[in-house]
Amino acid sequence: MPGVFGLELSSVLLLLIVTLCVILLVRSWLEVPQNIPPFPVRPLPIVGHIPHMVDPRRKLMEWRKTTGDLFSVYFGSTLVVVISSYDLLRETLVKQGEYFSHRHVGGILPVLNKPEGIVGSSGEVWKEHRILTLNLLRSFGMGKHEMAENIIEEVSAYLSEISKVSGEPLDPKDLTSRSASNVICRFLIGKRFEYDDPAYARLVEIYENFVDLAKSSGLLHWFPNLKYLPGDLFFHKKLINNFAEFTEFSRKRIQDVINNENQDCKEENFIASYLKEMKKREASGKLTHLSTDNLNLCMSDLLSAGTDTTTTTLLWFYLYMVHYPNVQDKVGPALNYK
Repeated sequence: MPGVFGLELSSVLLLLIVTLCVILLVRSWLEVPQNIPPFPVRPLPIVGHIPHMVDPRRKLMEWRKTTGDLFSVYFGSTLVVVISSYDLLRETLVKQGEYFSHRHVGGILPVLNKPEGIVGSSGEVWKEHRILTLNLLRSFGMGKHEMAENIIEEVSAYLSEISKVSGEPLDPKDLTSRSASNVICRFLIGKRFEYDDPAYARLVEIYENFVDLAKSSGLLHWFPNLKYLPGDLFFHKKLINNFAEFTEFSRKRIQDVINNENQDCKEENFIASYLKEMKKREASGKLTHLSTDNLNLCMSDLLSAGTDTTTTTLLWFYLYMVHYPNVQDKVGPALNYK
């Protein structure tokens, strides 16, 4: 259909859309928000300061020297305020912590539709779950002899498994991850799993895949709309499916407790204690954010956080011991000392 100046109507519409987008981009670049810390350099449209982040640590240190201890950067369209001094950090996060305790609703959490639990929540939801989780950890012996006994039992099983290789080369990653995860499972569901248990091996595999996928989908953190592109270029669908399978493990364990089918778990555990507290608060008429959905997410948070940190620490420890045998000679007697 002929349109303006003999052009097709579709061409005119496309030209108008492109022109509008250019105007909006230029406007967003020229307009600097008021009452925020200064920028080290002006952010670019759409991408912000991301092109400068080839080496983020070095670049942020460089900008601190030129801009000061407090400055702003944009990661995509997300404003980030960088604080680089102890005094400012203490003023912000300690003295005025109540104003800065909310978690930024960004990163990969919206991609997973995961706004609550412990890691993904803020405000009263986060506060209630943080207090309850810490209280339950203490009641189960965190930092005390009871928890140490469980860890020692797991270490014994771990060393026994390592001894089976009879001095042959071994990649300890999978075994270490399963062992670390077992300590968390003991707290969450009241039992440990054998390392060759197929369901348990699959759980650890799912988690490790999730970590790898999360690393490879970094652009989704700052540009969530990329998930709408054709195909699965940034692993959005794989992340969703992986996370769903990971949380299904927790969901089944919760249902077992609700249905009184968890008879092989003789110890007190996080699931049973959480559900007991949830019913208590509901019966009293108190406003509570405790729910089976939040319990599921809390379990996933604790399992993933506890597994990854411990596994990574141990693997780095092994690497250093291999490269510094003189230090290994000193550490061994210290560990064996009673």
